[in-house]
Amino acid sequence: MSPAFRKALDEALKVNAEMSGFRFENSHPLEPAIIHVPDYLSAEACKDPRMARLHNTLFNQGSNIASFSHMFVLRALITQAIAHGVEHAIASMDKFFEAECNRCIDVVLLEGIRVSETTEIVPGIFICPPAAVPSSSLQSYLQFTSAPQPAPPFFMHHHFVEEKITPGAALYSIREVTPKLLDKMPDLAVPVEAPRINQVADILTIAGPSSPVVSRSYSELADGEFLKGEVGLQWGIWRNETRVFANRLVSPMELGELKSVADKYLTLDPSIKKKLSVPLHRLNEAVKHQSSVDRALDLGIALESLLLSHQPSKDQLTLQFRLRGAWLLGRDGQHRVELFNTFHQLYTYRSYAAHSGSVASSRTPEEEVQKTLRMGLELCAKAICKIIEKGGFPEWDSLVIGAKYRVEQDAVLPDKGAD
Repeated sequence: MSPAFRKALDEALKVNAEMSGFRFENSHPLEPAIIHVPDYLSAEACKDPRMARLHNTLFNQGSNIASFSHMFVLRALITQAIAHGVEHAIASMDKFFEAECNRCIDVVLLEGIRVSETTEIVPGIFICPPAAVPSSSLQSYLQFTSAPQPAPPFFMHHHFVEEKITPGAALYSIREVTPKLLDKMPDLAVPVEAPRINQVADILTIAGPSSPVVSRSYSELADGEFLKGEVGLQWGIWRNETRVFANRLVSPMELGELKSVADKYLTLDPSIKKKLSVPLHRLNEAVKHQSSVDRALDLGIALESLLLSHQPSKDQLTLQFRLRGAWLLGRDGQHRVELFNTFHQLYTYRSYAAHSGSVASSRTPEEEVQKTLRMGLELCAKAICKIIEKGGFPEWDSLVIGAKYRVEQDAVLPDKGAD
């Protein structure tokens, strides 16, 4: 840096020190400080070829591309100089110019499950308690919201206060995006499938099974990046569906068992993932439901989408449902008989709920209904796991006569000329 630029920076720091106490009315306590970049500092900065090159460029975050200029760099420079000193700030800026990539972090906050430690689910994607996410912005927010807040007046309490479920787990992934800057907007295409981190959020349903729901998601520059807080923040969308009423603890053992399944799920053909999206979604909903009727209906849809795929005829659906479930998951003859009866009961519950508004007749004890439905949730999760582990849905006709599991697209087709 030239002496003239250093002098201009020192003057800019004095200006910002004088403004340090200023905040807009009603600004949030976590709002970043207002940084003023004087024109004389901007003019001196543009004499540096590295700064001049930033004019009309685009900042590349991979999933987000934003307009960029040297002003973002100067604001970050002033911010870091105030916090850590001028020498540290200049060194950080030089490191930014030398780097070939932007380090970004993607975060997905989950309700409906909780974890006690950090686990790498698939390479590069971690699940952990929200307090363990390596994102200083999230940690600042969690610390702020954990402080006691004034309660509303008692007579207004029922208007504004409701049961609040806080995220019990988070997924995060740190990635390196290259090139860090673009000269023009690239051609954009509609993604073939959801981002990997969101796919992992979906497959977590089979751990338990449980009911993970994405409550918030965002992407930003990773901690330690020079421009963090200045550029590169992107908010995600979240689903607003059936409420979850508790965060189920998913044990380290369950997460360990899920690792290989999640890894294989991410490598499946998109067409298979699309077919699995309905049972995963409906199983997730079924876990959340407090009503036995709603649970039976969503569980029934999940199981039917798994077990009645490629069923061209509508005849004997109940029999096919029971046979396929028993042969898909049965370990031996006795186990298949037990599963055959359980799937019959589950199909009956789903049909009864759809046509009568209750799951079973009044003669059926509620404890038996709840036990069967809980077993159905577990069987549904196991069926999804089996299909993922085998690489796709089975060729059902072969499976139900005792043949080995063959993925449907790999099944040997009969000779059309055969009798």
